[in-house]
Amino acid sequence: MTHALWLRGDLRLADHAGFAKLAKLVESSVAFFNLDPGLRRSLTPHKREYLMAALADLDVQLEGRLTLFALDPATQLPALLASRGITTVYTHTSVGPGIRRRLNATSKALQDFGIVVEPLDTPYLLPPGTLSTKDSTPNSNNLGYRVYTPFFRAWRPLALATRPIETPSSLRLQCLARNFEPKAEVGRGGESIAHADLARFVNDRRSRYPTERDLPSRQSTSGLSAHLHFGTLHPRTIIASIGPDDEKFLSELAWRDFYADVLYRNPDAVDNELDIRFRSIQWRQAGDNPDLLGAWQLGRTGYPIVDAGMRELRATHLMHNRVRMITASFLVKDLHFDWRIGARYFEEQLLDGDLASNRMNWQWVAGTGTDAAPYFRVFNPTLQSKKFDPDGSYIRRWIPELASLSSDKIHAPSDHLDPTTLGYVTPIVNHRVERLDALARYANAKDNLVNSRKHD
Repeated sequence: MTHALWLRGDLRLADHAGFAKLAKLVESSVAFFNLDPGLRRSLTPHKREYLMAALADLDVQLEGRLTLFALDPATQLPALLASRGITTVYTHTSVGPGIRRRLNATSKALQDFGIVVEPLDTPYLLPPGTLSTKDSTPNSNNLGYRVYTPFFRAWRPLALATRPIETPSSLRLQCLARNFEPKAEVGRGGESIAHADLARFVNDRRSRYPTERDLPSRQSTSGLSAHLHFGTLHPRTIIASIGPDDEKFLSELAWRDFYADVLYRNPDAVDNELDIRFRSIQWRQAGDNPDLLGAWQLGRTGYPIVDAGMRELRATHLMHNRVRMITASFLVKDLHFDWRIGARYFEEQLLDGDLASNRMNWQWVAGTGTDAAPYFRVFNPTLQSKKFDPDGSYIRRWIPELASLSSDKIHAPSDHLDPTTLGYVTPIVNHRVERLDALARYANAKDNLVNSRKHD
């Protein structure tokens, strides 16, 4: 036994390059997951619940032969694997700079014990770094696409040509240890549920997706984001289940690959504005006005569509994509808080908090990311509410205090009555005033950059 598969964010058997590799070996091998101390500390209860369900599901498919470690990755893990004769470890790659640093550190520790780490796959349809602009040169690291539309044109034919990897019919696995036992909660996660959700989308929601995907009151989105995040489903499997005419859904898969590519080439964009013009914006920090920030987090801003979204997030650890944009815009451009505060809060709360998609989407909303000139885009929460939740069904679901209001009053109740009489709150800010404030902050940042360059 000389080969092992290190499972991380790829908790599935089907369409898995690592398991396909193990299936070709003559000798027995090991498939392991390591719940290291750092990961254990970082897991919120809802993420731990999904993770345990996914591991339990995979263990059943592997007939109880999944190795489950809880070891320090820099010291205990390399020594144990070396003691069992392991010389090669397969794993998939990641784009998050922090994860890449930890993976590199563990790889170095394994190499010190004579163990080679061989990357096999990525969680994306096209590995980040695959596509380059026409102006790119060999070995260039930073000439990837910054605009989505040309990326999509180059990505589409290659993505449609991908095929799922065949699921192994048999594996010769040995279980080395069970440092913990996963306990599955029914209905929360795992490969079996992922494939059931995919079938539901293809057979039921897929036809409605192009016209209803922006309506939060409708059950028309795929519901696959958490499965993609934990790797219980690979996008190759998804794309094989739909067709080239499903342009809207293909576009969403492309956005996921696009943002992964951007972050891969620009790792500092996790914490720094991609558009350097806006790195001097005077954002509010968490301690500047904790009451204002708390009102946003708790869904008590007085803007019903914002509050409905934030309450959905806290209750389900998911949020409709359109409402994510509205709530993010409100935090950044109405309350003027640093976009990084919102990004971190979403990552803490969301079950599907993919680092690249989350950070780049927050930068898109903040106007500091990949768009050519989006900084002046400020979502009007009331108009967004009327457009995407016209009858107020989504608001009523999450803000029962407003359930008795008619559709013409529910989007801006304070325009018609005192909302405190219903147990709701008055708006904490005036959108028209804050919109002008936001635009001024962006203009000042641009002027500061111009002035600084004049003095260089």
